[in-house]
Amino acid sequence: MLTMRGTTGRYGLAGVVGTAAALGLAGPAAGVEVIADLSGHFDITGSFVADESTNQNYSTGFLTDPLTSTLFVRRSFFIFDLTAFSDEVIDATLALPQAAPPVPIFASPDGFEIFLVTTTLPTEAEIRDPSLFTDPDTLDTGPGAVFAQLGTGDLLGDLEVEDPIVFAPDPPPAELFVPLSSPEALTYINDAIGGTLILSARLFSDEIFPPDSPRFVFAGTNPGVPPPFTAPTPPVFIDLTFVPEPGTGLVALAGASLLGARRRRQA
Repeated sequence: MLTMRGTTGRYGLAGVVGTAAALGLAGPAAGVEVIADLSGHFDITGSFVADESTNQNYSTGFLTDPLTSTLFVRRSFFIFDLTAFSDEVIDATLALPQAAPPVPIFASPDGFEIFLVTTTLPTEAEIRDPSLFTDPDTLDTGPGAVFAQLGTGDLLGDLEVEDPIVFAPDPPPAELFVPLSSPEALTYINDAIGGTLILSARLFSDEIFPPDSPRFVFAGTNPGVPPPFTAPTPPVFIDLTFVPEPGTGLVALAGASLLGARRRRQA
C-alpha cells in the first residue's frame, strides 16, 4: 500500500522561464516522501520480524539475547511501494528515525558504526514468508538464508552513525539520512519504479569483528506500536526526486505568456 508523507516539489510561475529554457521546457523537479510499507529485521539465530501488525523494529548490529546473555547479529530491511510512479528518479535519500531517549538506541566500543544500505535479493513475499526463499548459490532456505542476503548486495549508500552521547546535552537527531545518489543506487531504484523497492542493511563491523561486545544502531525503533514492544517512532521513508515531466514547463510558460498578454490588453 502506497503511503506518501508529503510532497517537497513546488510548481509555480516564479523562475519558470529560466527553468524551462535550461531543461528544454520541462518543469521543476518534484520530490515525494514515500513511507515504508514494512521495516523489520532478521537475526542470525533464525528469528525475524516482518509483520507490520506487531513490530517493525529495524535495529541493526550485534545485540544481546536477554535470555542467554549471548550476542547475536541482526540485519534490517525496508520495503517501499512504488507502483504509483512511472517517472525517472534523479535523486533519493533514505530517512531513518531514531527512537527517543531513554531507549538505548546505540552501542559501540568505538563510538561510531558504519551503516551499509545495499540491494536485496529476496522478494517482498519471501521476506514476509522466508520459507519461500531459496539461496540460488547455497540452496539454503528459510530465515537464515534471507538473513545471509540482507546488507550483502551491491552497496547503494552508507552512513556513519555516532554515539548519541556526543550530542549531549542536546538530544540525538530525530532522523538520520542515507544519501542514495550514486549511479548504482539510482539505477536500482529506477528499476523498481512501478513495483516494489526493497533495501536492506547491516553494519560494516558485522563481517569483520567477532560478536564480542554490543554494536548496534536504531534500537527500539518501531513505528506506531506502543510499549511494551518498543518506544513508538515515526516510520521510515524515502525521499524521491523525479525528473521533470516533458512539457510541464511549456504549459507553465504558456500560462505566464497568456497572463502577460491579458494584462497588456487590460492596460
